[in-house]
Amino acid sequence: MKTRRSLLLALGIAVSLSMAVPASATQQPTIPAESAAQIETEGTGTADDAVGGGEAEKDTVDSTDSSSQTVPQTLDNTEPVAGTEDGDAVPTPTQEPTPSVTATPEPSVAPTDEPEVTEEWFRAEDGRWQYLVGGEPLKDTVLKDTVQDGSDQVFYFDASGYLATGLYNITDKTQFKGLDGESFALGLYGFETEGQDPRQDGLGAMVTNDWMFSEQGNSWHWLTETGLEDNTGKDGWQQIDEKWYYLNGAGQAAADKTGWQQIDEDWYFLNADGTVDSAKDGWQQVSEGKWLYAQDGKGEIRTGWQEISGKWYFLKDDGTRDTGKTGIQTINGAQYYVNSDGSLKKNTTVDQDGMRYVLGADGKVQKSYKPVKEQWMRNSTGWWYQREDGTYPKNCWEKIGGRLYSFDANGYMRSGGWYLEKGTWYYLESSGAAKEGWLLLGDTWYYLQPGTGEMLTGWQKVNGTRYYMNGSGAMLTGWQNIGGTWYYMNGSGAMLTGWQLINGTWYYMNGSGAMQIGWQRIGGIWYYLDGSGAMVTGWHLINGAWYYMDGSGHMLTGWQLIGG
Repeated sequence: MKTRRSLLLALGIAVSLSMAVPASATQQPTIPAESAAQIETEGTGTADDAVGGGEAEKDTVDSTDSSSQTVPQTLDNTEPVAGTEDGDAVPTPTQEPTPSVTATPEPSVAPTDEPEVTEEWFRAEDGRWQYLVGGEPLKDTVLKDTVQDGSDQVFYFDASGYLATGLYNITDKTQFKGLDGESFALGLYGFETEGQDPRQDGLGAMVTNDWMFSEQGNSWHWLTETGLEDNTGKDGWQQIDEKWYYLNGAGQAAADKTGWQQIDEDWYFLNADGTVDSAKDGWQQVSEGKWLYAQDGKGEIRTGWQEISGKWYFLKDDGTRDTGKTGIQTINGAQYYVNSDGSLKKNTTVDQDGMRYVLGADGKVQKSYKPVKEQWMRNSTGWWYQREDGTYPKNCWEKIGGRLYSFDANGYMRSGGWYLEKGTWYYLESSGAAKEGWLLLGDTWYYLQPGTGEMLTGWQKVNGTRYYMNGSGAMLTGWQNIGGTWYYMNGSGAMLTGWQLINGTWYYMNGSGAMQIGWQRIGGIWYYLDGSGAMVTGWHLINGAWYYMDGSGHMLTGWQLIGG
């Protein structure tokens, strides 16, 4: 609620009263009752009416008939003026009268203050807001008001007297004037559409320095600090409420500006509604051969060598891949061989520009050289081998032409018989190649591990057959007690299993080659093998009981005709 008073009305009343009373009166005049009522009545006008009402009151008081006033019959210290009639004489004081407390004339009815003109917000039954002044709603008027948060806001009330919301195109100044007569420029203005109460949440407040969307025109409008629309320079990319739109001169957004878009110097991945897709992280391919590195949907161009999904690409200043960067390339201070698809060659050897490059498990170049012919070389000391890189093996084993050779600390090939290295025996032929597989020296067989040439001992399985080599590597034959168990190896050293007739006697070796003794059930038939492993036949007393085994060693049961 606001109250405004008409100072002009009060001023008009005071002037009219001072002019209606003689300055030298010693007696307070009495104003007729009807004149006082007239002042009081006119005091209810507007400020503009009050200015005219004051003059009218003066005229009214001045024109009042003298018979209705009580005029003093005598005036102290006055005398008639020559040339006038007594009744018409204007009294002129011969000396200054001494003012008394009661000398100031006052109206018999004191003027009252102008009645309060109320101003207030009002919500109509349909929920729309109005602003009432003296009970009447403002229409076609701009109101400046201080709201609850202390801010000064501008509101507009349309021709129907309701608070305006949304966009309004003002074409007539008479429709858009301030309450105090202030004029505003014509054009498009916007007023806040969100909220419930203009006094509290800004509903209907004039929008300034912000964008506003027109559903009807499907367009955006920039409202300046005065509230007036001005889309000058507001075409192209614009960020509105954390969304990006590509606007034409009319403020309409282009519908095809989605996906990766370059805005000024930055790149963003835009959804159909203009929001940035924050899920876009890491390397993103914008177009064929063009890459961006994204974080929360914002992409940046990175240049030089970049690893993307396990492949290496050399990116130019515009983010496109330099497809010419293949073959041997230096990346982060190391050399690699880059394939045409960006992958790296690994664990191999490649030739480029007359040079040979050895690549490790990570693709990094381990060494490079200008290749020469690989060949055996000989001098007065012995044989050595020249590699393709010009170096030669020394103090190591090297496989050359599919055979293993041992070289001493000076790089010369070893040869000629048994060679012990780190507790392991090898046999080197006269050619220097290490012997692998079976080796017969005199009457003794040895077995050397294929691939390494190491001499083997103990049980060995060769081509599915088990053999036993003693501590010297010699292959054993015949009966052998190994670890407290008897085994039999034939003349070729092969371990035997199952029934074996050895020197006219039958023996039985299980699947592991171990000779068996005592009762044995073999193929559903019982046999008895004595302590030497020999199969018995005929009558035998075993643990106090007599048994009879036929000529095949089968234990017989039931009635048997023996010796008959």
